[in-house]
Amino acid sequence: MIFGLSVLGILAGVVAAYRFGLQRKPQPPVFTPVSSAYATAIYANGIVGLSASGQTFYTFILENLEKFGALKAIGAKGRELIDMILCMATFTALAGDGLGIAWVTLMITIARARLPGYAAMITDWNLALAFELVLLIAAISSSLGVRKVARIETFDIFRS
Repeated sequence: MIFGLSVLGILAGVVAAYRFGLQRKPQPPVFTPVSSAYATAIYANGIVGLSASGQTFYTFILENLEKFGALKAIGAKGRELIDMILCMATFTALAGDGLGIAWVTLMITIARARLPGYAAMITDWNLALAFELVLLIAAISSSLGVRKVARIETFDIFRS
């Protein structure tokens, strides 16, 4: 069900990007506005959010090292364990990206319906950048987890 919702979220984001791209662009301001730190705050929020998701996935792998060791003890090869981790990272990243796009699309659509001059919009560039960053964080966190699982020894697991 979560994957279905994430696919619907991605589709809603693509449709919203297309629809928002058809609307007129706002007029340029009459005066030069004062600079704002709003863009910097958005970038900082994205970095913090992505690092938190990467740490969460890495912590999940660390908490389940005993289970990976047990799988290795009953005959699972290292490559099979790595494939399991990469599969989990891929599906987690895609589901999170889809649900995030669905939430942002919903919030922007509601805001634009209530506030006629609301300037935020979803573009295909935003969707592509978010997707690439989510995949990058998933790749980094899963590669750190893969290193940890590849070095696991079964006798360490059963000794404790």
